[in-house]
Amino acid sequence: MCETVNDNTYNYCVKDLKEGQSYNFKVTAINRCGPGSSLESLQPIKLLAKPSAPSGPLSISNITDSSAFIEWQAPQNDGGAQVEEYHLEYQLVDETTWIMCKTVNDNTYNYCVKDLKEGQSYNFKVTAINRCGPGSSLESLQPIKLLAKPSAPSGPLSISNITDSSAFIEWQAPQNDGGALVEEYHLEYQLVDETTWIMCETVNDNTYNYCVKDLKEGQSYNFKVTASNRCGPGSSLESLQPTKLLA
Repeated sequence: MCETVNDNTYNYCVKDLKEGQSYNFKVTAINRCGPGSSLESLQPIKLLAKPSAPSGPLSISNITDSSAFIEWQAPQNDGGAQVEEYHLEYQLVDETTWIMCKTVNDNTYNYCVKDLKEGQSYNFKVTAINRCGPGSSLESLQPIKLLAKPSAPSGPLSISNITDSSAFIEWQAPQNDGGALVEEYHLEYQLVDETTWIMCETVNDNTYNYCVKDLKEGQSYNFKVTASNRCGPGSSLESLQPTKLLA
């Protein structure tokens, strides 16, 4: 028995039922002689439920130093009510808080999460929502590490074959490429008494030496080399001390 209503009432909202369960209902009229026969529902009524988790696995691709592209599929069970939207969240691996980054409509199954931190590792999850609320979440299977700029080329920076107008410099590949192949090296020099660095050459990723020419006789120079990948230039390897040209 869930309720008794007066003789002028012909409807009632039965509450506090269990989500997703199936129920039979019946109504019985009562007069001074007592209860009569009951009117029963023709078939069990299944209540709505929150949707199941989106179908996975959660695909993560096109990873950069600040973004990741995630894809998922619709839930296998919508809970009996149409999915209305998806909530997308991310979490830094060393933290406990999930951050809501986007809500997309029910026909969208991918999204590029942006404004993430270079070189950090993230978890991602997607949750389907229907009129009953958010269901279970689909989470990434493992943390996703974003790309980063490369570390400085390995040194020390070797300076040799010094003449009155040139110097031969050598270096090694960075110990850490940031998760993306080094594409090129930028070479710069600086007169000791000046603050400006002058770009003198860009060489490919397989080149680890270069002869810097057209320098000024008898002057002292600093040199530096910077590795660059798809995320941009990283830290620089600088000469340990000024190099004085012959005169």
